Amino acid sequence: MLAAPDVEPMPLPADMELIERQNGYSLYAFEGTTPPATEPMMAMMGAAWGHDYDERAIFRYDEPYLRWLLPKAGSVGVLVTDSQNQWVGCIIGVHRELRWHGKPLSVLYSTALSVHPAHRGKRLAMRMLALLHQLGRERCGAGVLAGILDSDASGEPTVAAVVAEQGWLLLESPPLTVWGCTADLLAMEAYEPLQGLARIALLPGLRSRAEFKTRRADRAVRLEAVSPQELEPAELPEAPLVTLNCGALSEMYGQAHPERSGTLRAPDYGVSACYHVLTLCRPGAPDCLLGQVQLIYGGSARSGALLPVLRAVTARMLDLGCASVTLMDTGLVAGLSLIRAGYTPLPRSVRFILYGDTSELSGKSLDRPLHVELM
Repeated sequence: MLAAPDVEPMPLPADMELIERQNGYSLYAFEGTTPPATEPMMAMMGAAWGHDYDERAIFRYDEPYLRWLLPKAGSVGVLVTDSQNQWVGCIIGVHRELRWHGKPLSVLYSTALSVHPAHRGKRLAMRMLALLHQLGRERCGAGVLAGILDSDASGEPTVAAVVAEQGWLLLESPPLTVWGCTADLLAMEAYEPLQGLARIALLPGLRSRAEFKTRRADRAVRLEAVSPQELEPAELPEAPLVTLNCGALSEMYGQAHPERSGTLRAPDYGVSACYHVLTLCRPGAPDCLLGQVQLIYGGSARSGALLPVLRAVTARMLDLGCASVTLMDTGLVAGLSLIRAGYTPLPRSVRFILYGDTSELSGKSLDRPLHVELM
């Protein structure tokens, strides 16, 4: 089990708003522009996620990650403390404007839901989700929460329970396969062991073919670091659900910290991609960096144009020190193109979910292709 840093209780920021007290716990609301200190948050999240996933590899909620996630204008969060002022739970909501079947939809991406293992069974996670939804409606005009559920997500029962308790509607996408590539299969085996027939790729004769090798053509693709605000409207794909509001995206995929996140445009191909770099950790192994391709903007560009750009972006992320690069198969890039770009399907899938006010979600469905962030 991953050990959390030993952090003393810390005072709350003066502008933290007390929402309620119950059963010895205090629940506070905070704005994304004035987030709480990251050190105790890191300690609490490390304890929670290390407990849930035990010996498996997980994302580390470290300083660069929280700096990427917070602060964000228009975003909100909930923090829980116990009677000793220990930070024992939190959740963060990142505001996004989506276009769903041609109509606007305002949502809060719920992420980083964590409850310290010593404080489980107190309905804290359900209460945080309900409060996040309330804050979303009151402060962002968002009556819907969005998120992803891993194939073995520990938070899935909590989401189902709060949906039933609040009388909300829950919509789920079909399973979205996680695809990945690496330049060193043996090194990544320590974090994400291959399963079943996929282990054949570890054989010496096949391993070199399965590993990503940067080609001269990958280096020849001209990539420009841009802000999402600079993307042309024509680059938005035709999909039932599309992330809009590039101004909001620019806070997370701008040029402030290119070693951790950014947007790369290939002007010769009319394709752009937003990326993010995480820290992956597992007991007994050193931390490593994991790259994620979050969004691909191709607009009317032919699918063949996505292949060289995806390879070039992947090579750039490996240059940043990423041991592996992943993306979710939301249906915008054909499976054959992913294979030709050096990616293989991993034994893992996720589901994109929307849940909240029935009036916003009734009569709709979540089908591929999707063009949304999967935080």
